[in-house]
Amino acid sequence: MDRRQFLQGTIAGTLAALSLPIGAEPSRKPPHVLFILVDDLGWTDLGCHGSSFYETPNLDALADSGIRFTQAYAASPVCSPTRASIMTGKYPTRFQITDWIPGQDPKDRWLRGPETRLQLPLEEITLAETFRAHGYRTYYIGKWHLGGKGYDPEAQGFDDNKGGFEKGSPPGGYYSPYQNPKLEDGPEGEYLTDRLTDECIRFLETADQGPMFIFLSFYTVHTPIQACERHLSRFDRKWQAWIDSNKDPCDEVFRAEREGWTRLRQDCPKYASMVFAMDENVGRLLARIEALGLSNDIVVIFTSDNGGLSTLKKQAAPTSNEPLRAGKGWCYEGGIRVPLLMRAPGVTRPGSVCHEPVISPDFYPTLLELTGLPLLPEQHEDGVSMVPLLKKQSGGLDREAIFWHYPHYHGSTWTPGAAVRAGDWKLIHFMEEERLELYDLARDPSERMNQEARQPEKRDELMGLLRHWQRDTGALLPWKILFNGKNLDGWNVQGDAVWRVEEGSLWGGQDGDTSRSGLLLTEESFQDFELELEFMIDEHGKYNSGIYLRNDPHQAGWTGFQVNIGRAEAGEYCGLYHKDWLHKGDELDEVRKKMDWNHYRILARGARVLVFLNGVEIVDYEDPDPEPGLLQSGCIGLQTYGAEGHDGWVRFRNIRIRGLL
Repeated sequence: MDRRQFLQGTIAGTLAALSLPIGAEPSRKPPHVLFILVDDLGWTDLGCHGSSFYETPNLDALADSGIRFTQAYAASPVCSPTRASIMTGKYPTRFQITDWIPGQDPKDRWLRGPETRLQLPLEEITLAETFRAHGYRTYYIGKWHLGGKGYDPEAQGFDDNKGGFEKGSPPGGYYSPYQNPKLEDGPEGEYLTDRLTDECIRFLETADQGPMFIFLSFYTVHTPIQACERHLSRFDRKWQAWIDSNKDPCDEVFRAEREGWTRLRQDCPKYASMVFAMDENVGRLLARIEALGLSNDIVVIFTSDNGGLSTLKKQAAPTSNEPLRAGKGWCYEGGIRVPLLMRAPGVTRPGSVCHEPVISPDFYPTLLELTGLPLLPEQHEDGVSMVPLLKKQSGGLDREAIFWHYPHYHGSTWTPGAAVRAGDWKLIHFMEEERLELYDLARDPSERMNQEARQPEKRDELMGLLRHWQRDTGALLPWKILFNGKNLDGWNVQGDAVWRVEEGSLWGGQDGDTSRSGLLLTEESFQDFELELEFMIDEHGKYNSGIYLRNDPHQAGWTGFQVNIGRAEAGEYCGLYHKDWLHKGDELDEVRKKMDWNHYRILARGARVLVFLNGVEIVDYEDPDPEPGLLQSGCIGLQTYGAEGHDGWVRFRNIRIRGLL
């Protein structure tokens, strides 16, 4: 029996013993839940968060009727990881959804993002599955972006699905026909945001049939920036009036951000019309809830999956998150801080404001507690219930820090990195340059005054927290590309062998009859790592090759481990060597491909080395009494060796390495 069967078979039988929802009278039924997620909506895109150009009267009214969080965070600066985090109560590193699906890491940079899973694992018990197991009817409406057939909302606990499939952007744009296999086309010209709201209202109107969990995931305001035509003229006039009266005090429209540009003011009428249409439809939902007499029987949550799109390579981003720095794709505040409004009858007090940091995994235990369902701490292991904050708006939650891991490149010009916030302090690790930035958000919410050099103890404390969390959650670091396929940049040559680049691979060997041996050594050193490469070796005569691990570039020969990958007159072999044979691999005839490309994966942590050849483990060795030098960082070496009279060769390609946490 798998976890889902266990959940269905055991939790469903506990309904009679459940506690009442928070704040409920003994005779009250379980409350409905309406979770509204907007795509790419920025922290300052709401009037209640300071926008003067965009208009959100209905959301402002929702904030006045419940609680507004000023320091709510998405679990990622891009969409899919945050969505997975909301559904599971976990940080996305735990199941390796660390980029938007399928991602788009460039191939011309020295780092490559780690492999990201392309669908939410079925082993996870989603919020929808938990609600359904306790008698709730579950409905999904809108953007899914967590997998296609077999991994869509219907496969993840939702009874019905209108519009959710693997794509992240509306394939047909915001007007019917939608080109969406999960949403029938409406009349020509129907606006997608209106249509999704219509579907949600149809579900709301079945409230008398039992408790509902409705997840409404608007595609808006994701690109394409396609105006809601009925509102466009309103904001064209508004922007023209600003220009005519010179009301906008910001003379600078864009500011450089690394290789990109960040928009500094909200001035796009098309985007404003999309925000207004979204707000208008939230108003329709709230009005229908009231008309149905459900206002005191439904928990309403409104938030975004990441920060607003304010930073791009060109000066073309549609919105601004000022005073927060940067936007979608970045681990600066503009990319991860999001609006969050909640209304829970009997729990939240009208007009409340909370300044405590909260993050996406917190929704799972919060909703279970609000609806009186038992917590599932093994599932929502990274979430902390926000209910104490809903009641009193102050005081801290029981955790030391919150984290982000985004080890990928992004079109916003972000480069791989990670971040941690503990108290008011926030550290950002930029992996490409190995640069750290430290900010005191209480004094510097715009992240302009880097305190990394002035506060070394705080920097080291937060970096320690980040590393511990990354190890604990199984976070993967990006790959470093060691060979660019064009030249020997990043390598040093030792010995008298000949090395050259040939058809995108490294060729090493002899040009003649003399005995030659040589090494290519990386300029950079590594300590604990995972190394992958492909090799092909000459099958004639007495010839072999090796891969040196943690070699001292200042000493001749090898000083670390050597993985021997060649052949000798005695036959095929692979061994692990350090001044003597530490481990001999088995015969490789059935594993290694002759005169063809073979794949090596080598993991070195401390005194232990694991070697996989074409997916088969051939070495697992741990030195019981290693010399201290064996465990220090050192370079990676590629060896070629041929005896006199044997003109053998070896070729390497696709050489990459990443650190082990």
